[in-house]
Amino acid sequence: MIFLNIQSESPIVKNLFKLVVMAALLFLALLIMGNMRSHKQVVDATTARNSGMPIPVASYIVDKGVLKPSVVGSCTAEASRVISLVSAIRDPIINRVFAKQGDLIEAGFKLVQLDDRTEKTLFERAAKRVHWSEKKLDERKHLMDYVNNNLKNGHSLEVEYRRAKVDWLLASSDLAQALEDLKLAEIQLTKTYVVSPVTGVLDNVISEGQIARQDINLAQISVLNPMHIKCDFDVADYAYVKSMIDEGIVSFRGGGQELLAANFIKNEVTQDGKKLRWVFSVKNDNNNVYPAMASYIKFQSESTVIRIPTVSLLNSQDKRAQVFVVSEESIAVLSDVRLGLQSGGFTEIVAGLYEGDRVVIAGQKNLIDGEVVSDIDPVEVTYPYER
Repeated sequence: MIFLNIQSESPIVKNLFKLVVMAALLFLALLIMGNMRSHKQVVDATTARNSGMPIPVASYIVDKGVLKPSVVGSCTAEASRVISLVSAIRDPIINRVFAKQGDLIEAGFKLVQLDDRTEKTLFERAAKRVHWSEKKLDERKHLMDYVNNNLKNGHSLEVEYRRAKVDWLLASSDLAQALEDLKLAEIQLTKTYVVSPVTGVLDNVISEGQIARQDINLAQISVLNPMHIKCDFDVADYAYVKSMIDEGIVSFRGGGQELLAANFIKNEVTQDGKKLRWVFSVKNDNNNVYPAMASYIKFQSESTVIRIPTVSLLNSQDKRAQVFVVSEESIAVLSDVRLGLQSGGFTEIVAGLYEGDRVVIAGQKNLIDGEVVSDIDPVEVTYPYER
């Protein structure tokens, strides 16, 4: 440190001292600014280009790896179809109901007993008519045989035998009609028992004592086998899961257990356009999947591919895109690539790049083909439109 002790009171000396101090301070400021500039890194492409310096970018070394270990979709089970049962008899009264809402019922289970008094009466009448028709036919048969024997012995005329045979034929016809009426009456009687045609869950059922109008459902049953599973994925994962669905079979987990294999049915996009929804059909022989049951589906990839971060892609269209490849001389070359699967922030490169190539992942949108670049931290790279 230098100490200056000014003894003279001359104005010239004082002014000279002030000039020396100001010059020293200016020199020190210039020295500090020069030192700061030597440590400052240009992070703006326009500034670097105007200064004749390399364009700042961030790069990524192309490698091989799993595109994405898995894609998980949230799933909800629903019945593959819903069966509605109505009365086949006009306006009967509900006598009994043998199940309640939410019950699991098997195919053939009797659900509802309708008022069967009219049908029983008709059935009994038809049965009696069959009984008397059979007796009448038996009598006509004996009479016809009796006249035929007398005709052979010469005690009856041919016309009498013909008349007896006609009576027997009429009685046979009456019995056939009676049997047909009995069959129809029996069918009507069975209609008073409403039976489930399928195995499923009883969604709702009519109450006892209510009149079963023909426009009213007696019961509704959700079919459990097969079940439909609706699964939602992010639309961004569409390409990845689409490639996996070609396998045809996936596995679900729900309720702490592995569900049975499922087959793909259809796909659709949710109304907000943010979710891809796929519908699967699941065998449910043990009825362990119920409507509204939550589960999830997981697609998992085991293949290793050449991949790069998706953010590095430019001008993507129809499985083709461009990237800036950095040469050994640090020159950015705009190159065409063909794309494969895309998921989890990475994109598979089918052609155009090799393992070990260096591609620009930050700063490429303001980069010109053939420019010299320098690698910096990607968070330092800025663009005019981001200011």
